[in-house]
Amino acid sequence: MKGRGLILFGCGGHGRVVLDAALAQGLRVVGIADPGLAPGTLALGVPVVDPGAENETGGFHGFLNGVGANPQTAKRRAVFEQHASLAYAPALIHPSAICGREIVFGRGAQVMAGTVI
Repeated sequence: MKGRGLILFGCGGHGRVVLDAALAQGLRVVGIADPGLAPGTLALGVPVVDPGAENETGGFHGFLNGVGANPQTAKRRAVFEQHASLAYAPALIHPSAICGREIVFGRGAQVMAGTVI
């Protein structure tokens, strides 16, 4: 897990979909941060990390927000706002999504498999 990559925040249902989309897009996910999981274990084949431990993450350069959003979005929004000023949040576009040529996605956007925009 040495080197820079992305940390996925959240490993519930939405986090699993986000990880799938990230891997399909060719992004490098170096760790998963979830308060319900013990650092040092594996989740979905990815090491569970403490995002504040620089030596553990190798200095992640970006993050993916896998915190679920239904029915309330407050936790998801809080994770984004907490980390957006500190780290890169790439637009996540699953390769099977169909998007118009003129669409521009902002940082942290998430377009999942099978979506048509």
